[in-house]
Amino acid sequence: MAPTALNLLLSLAVYIRITNGNLSTPPRGWNSWISYKGCINETQVIQNAEAVVKYLKPYGYEYIVIDGGWSSGTNPSNGESKQFIDEYGRPQPAEWKYPHSANGQGFKWLSSQIHSMGLKFGVWVGRGITQTALTANTPIYGTDNKIHAKDIYSSSTKCPWDSDLFSVDPAKNGSQQFINSLYDQFSQWGVDFIKNDCTFGGDYYPDQIDLINNAMDHIKQTMNGYEFTYSLSPGNINDGPSNLPDVSHTTGQVNMYRITMDTWDQYESNILKHFNVTQFWQAGGFIGNAGRDGGKSYPDLDMLPLG
Repeated sequence: MAPTALNLLLSLAVYIRITNGNLSTPPRGWNSWISYKGCINETQVIQNAEAVVKYLKPYGYEYIVIDGGWSSGTNPSNGESKQFIDEYGRPQPAEWKYPHSANGQGFKWLSSQIHSMGLKFGVWVGRGITQTALTANTPIYGTDNKIHAKDIYSSSTKCPWDSDLFSVDPAKNGSQQFINSLYDQFSQWGVDFIKNDCTFGGDYYPDQIDLINNAMDHIKQTMNGYEFTYSLSPGNINDGPSNLPDVSHTTGQVNMYRITMDTWDQYESNILKHFNVTQFWQAGGFIGNAGRDGGKSYPDLDMLPLG
């Protein structure tokens, strides 16, 4: 698929009357994964944002979301493979992809460019803490260097499809502090949308979602109402919510949650099956239910590849 293809965040908007208001319709926007995987750079993000402004913003599309890979990769200038973290184990943008992130600036510059277009800025973040932080055994921010990465992770809860991700143990001192510091960093960068991966569907870890909700609540209280739009991924579900434990608590903590695996541009073998899944969630009354912070939440069919 050409890099200029538009990959839209697809949710169950087909069932919902379009209205105005805070998340009265499913969040809509553009995501980088299908066209770029983890290789997108800040110039390409800006180019795609400009396309969204020109073609889609008048129809309610407002989010520009950088998917996985923004903190790692192979530097084309020297062949070095690396994941960027700061001294507290928090992912940082790879500087060869995002040169304005140098010197600890993170995504501040890029989010300001997106906001200047009247759009909102989002990033992917995986479950828990990374292997890179564990290897370095970085201190946890706010613990006076008394608690480190290896003190908070759960060795038995590695993400099954990303060996670099581990849950943090909510029972361990320092786990909430780490998640708080991570989302405080995102707020300092001007991030509006969080795609939280390896936390739902077949990878359902509600305790990790609870930690993030606590962090978001803390940020809202300390930063004059700062709020994120919160999305869970992946789906890995073939029929409906009956395949999971009771998820009503979780769906009330978020704004979107994936109910299918990745969507690709293959109609009968992929997209049609995903639409069939929606009938189970519709029958269960999940569409437009109460979501995070008084908003609504929506089942999410992943991205719709176009172009």
